[in-house]
Amino acid sequence: MISINDDLKIKHGNRGDKKIALTFDDGPNPYFTLKILDLLKSQGVQASFFIIGRWAEKYPDILRRIHKESHSIGNHTFSHGGDHDDDAKFGDYRRCEETIENIIGIKPRYIRVPGFGYGHPVRVRELRKYDLQNREYLIIDHDINSDDTNLDISPTQIIEKVTREIKPGSIIDCHDGCGSHKVHPETGEVIKPLDELLKERPKAIYQALPEIIRVLKSQGFELVSLDKMNLLG
Repeated sequence: MISINDDLKIKHGNRGDKKIALTFDDGPNPYFTLKILDLLKSQGVQASFFIIGRWAEKYPDILRRIHKESHSIGNHTFSHGGDHDDDAKFGDYRRCEETIENIIGIKPRYIRVPGFGYGHPVRVRELRKYDLQNREYLIIDHDINSDDTNLDISPTQIIEKVTREIKPGSIIDCHDGCGSHKVHPETGEVIKPLDELLKERPKAIYQALPEIIRVLKSQGFELVSLDKMNLLG
């Protein structure tokens, strides 16, 4: 099986800098992204958003606000697909890049593979043919998973996990949206529709964010966008 080697993925910034990157995947989400942006603005915090192209196409004003407020923007594919050959032929990364550029006038510098599927043959094949080096893309992973995709996790559990694991240069993975509906792992039956997940899944991280920000600031950390992180040093 082909895969993306660990040395090509950026899991954290410089450990000598007391900077932290909050990152959000799967938006824009009409139910939560604006609330998160309001919160970040009130706290004077910059973050990074990995955009799904089809949501950006549907909610371009939310993407424009993310850009206007100087948060970093990344490519998270157009459809959050990659499970079938048709997704690879579709040019998922390229179409996401073009969608973002058409809306805000810039190409994203960062890429994050859906589901962190760095060993998924279709997703990796599409990523490799995307000519990352010439496009000057950086593949952004994480060293702290907030576990906010777990619908049973509480805000308190998220706070405890994130603040316990934090280190200088950490990249925290969170979600302001959702890529697809939830299916039963054995039958494939839809057990949670996508619109329901968009309203529900980001709730715990949104409720946890004020305390996470407070604790990290009290420990002397600066919460910055990926553009302000020393990622390669």
